[in-house]
Amino acid sequence: MIRHADLSAEDVLNLTVETPGTPINVAAVAILDGEALLDDTGRLRTAEIRSAVAARLPAVPRLRQTPYLPGLFAGRPRWRDASRFRIEDHVQVAELAEPGGEEALLRLAGRLITRPFDRSRPLWRLWLVPDLPGRRVGLIFVLHHVVADGMATIQMITTLFGAAPQPMAVSPPRPRTPPGNRSRHATGGLRMFTRSWRAPRSSLNAPVGSRRHLASLHFDLAAVKAVAHRHGGTVNDVVLALAAGGVRALLHSRGEPLAALHVTTSVAVSLRAPGTQARAGNRTGGFLIRLPLAEPGPAERLRHLAASTAEAKREQSVTAGNRILVALARIGAARWLSRHQHLTQVMESNMAGPATPVTMLGAPVLDVVAIGNLAGNVALSVVALSYAGRLNITVHADAGAFPDLPVLLAGIRHDWAILAVDPRTGP
Repeated sequence: MIRHADLSAEDVLNLTVETPGTPINVAAVAILDGEALLDDTGRLRTAEIRSAVAARLPAVPRLRQTPYLPGLFAGRPRWRDASRFRIEDHVQVAELAEPGGEEALLRLAGRLITRPFDRSRPLWRLWLVPDLPGRRVGLIFVLHHVVADGMATIQMITTLFGAAPQPMAVSPPRPRTPPGNRSRHATGGLRMFTRSWRAPRSSLNAPVGSRRHLASLHFDLAAVKAVAHRHGGTVNDVVLALAAGGVRALLHSRGEPLAALHVTTSVAVSLRAPGTQARAGNRTGGFLIRLPLAEPGPAERLRHLAASTAEAKREQSVTAGNRILVALARIGAARWLSRHQHLTQVMESNMAGPATPVTMLGAPVLDVVAIGNLAGNVALSVVALSYAGRLNITVHADAGAFPDLPVLLAGIRHDWAILAVDPRTGP
């Protein structure tokens, strides 16, 4: 059991860059078959559900702890047991606006994810939403990014709500860049930094506010893999290509010069060893990819991105960005820079969820999506999560900066309609 562990530098960073109006929260939204969760009248079995969650909390000790930052020269930041904890404060029931459905559930999640947490209590909440049609129940799990990164969150949800809870394991040692490659990796990242900093500005960078737009798009995972294979890429390359198509359509509708703009995506990379159990906390890095907006067709953009990501993995250090941000946080400059930078315009990540259907709280999970965080002036996030043969892509945007988000979504759908056609067999 993990007790009184130190916060990593990346964990502290997630606390220092947030503002009261823009908490650094992440979320997962699931739709459950509600037969096991509802009584004969359609009311949630709330007391039983709270008891079930409380019984599993010892397997996830971080959810009973709070971060403690003692201040300069007063010791290391660390986790400590919360002085007060009531399961009723963390497992709650929310009502869904008419007419219900996935869109209404995502609108609700967009409001809940922007609520700041009281740091004197554990930094997570679970809302159950019993108003979906067909006796389905929505589940919205929100936690502060300091608690866990994406892969750790998936493990945490599995442990807390799944069929067979297992204590979260201690992670392996942090991988290091081989000494012979460090200078080359640093040079590759510096080249991207220089090009991005001097490039013409787009309207994508805007201060993140407290209102959000969320939308989820669903794809057949086997079809996405087939498209990736035909163009020499990966599933993540397809996600990046679809994001590029959406951003291209949006900027075109805004009258911005596509060929001149330098739109860069920060691609999240897990630093956890494959096949090991995740632990709480943050173990992610990332590299930068320029979206090929001037390329005229979806297939050309996908092939370009497949080559660009392969080069970035060779040439860039996935931990360099974290080291820079941590250094800036230590001198109190990280928050200012996050709201004035022009190096990154889009955040992207891709996570592998369960390959076969699972249950939560004894209820079959019909679908699940992940929601990334927004921070500083990066007002657009694209997160992909695979589950049971589907690939669900969630677009998360600041409402003020992206009132025209439907244009971006239409661009994604348009590009997928073209990419999904196999020239050998048809659609």
